Amino acid sequence: MRKNEYADYRSVIADSWNRCIAWGLEHDHEPTPLMPESARLEEINRQHSELLSVTEAEVLPYYRNVLSSSRCLILLADQHATVLNSWGDERITETRLKPWFQTGANWQEQNCGTNAIGTSIAVSAPVQIQRNEHFLKTNRSIIGSAAPIFDAHRQIAGVLSVFS
Repeated sequence: MRKNEYADYRSVIADSWNRCIAWGLEHDHEPTPLMPESARLEEINRQHSELLSVTEAEVLPYYRNVLSSSRCLILLADQHATVLNSWGDERITETRLKPWFQTGANWQEQNCGTNAIGTSIAVSAPVQIQRNEHFLKTNRSIIGSAAPIFDAHRQIAGVLSVFS
């Protein structure tokens, strides 16, 4: 990584931490996953059926080998950071974090602090959040990488992320 790239990367993390502070989050905050009711979750899935089917057909085949030989979890989230689906090894997370990797969990920075999905949406760019870069201490056991998926109008349609 070149010097300027590293500075830009550090700026992404610092800016996210500043947003977290502005929202009143504290490092010891332990958010509760706010799961949508089943009817709302069905509606979210209907709205994103094309994104889900394209991911299943076009993206996941490239990750099958990775998923079979490593302990990682792939998540697809919508443009609002709500998890649409997950694939892979669910044993990567501690029991207390499992609800965050389920369909319907929401990773917005306002609730979860600096994290791969929420921060990728906030900056409209790929990010990787290492353990201690998470704003909330509760998330510091995971490493997450995420990249936004843009639609034909250059709007974020979703986020593809990998957690280990």
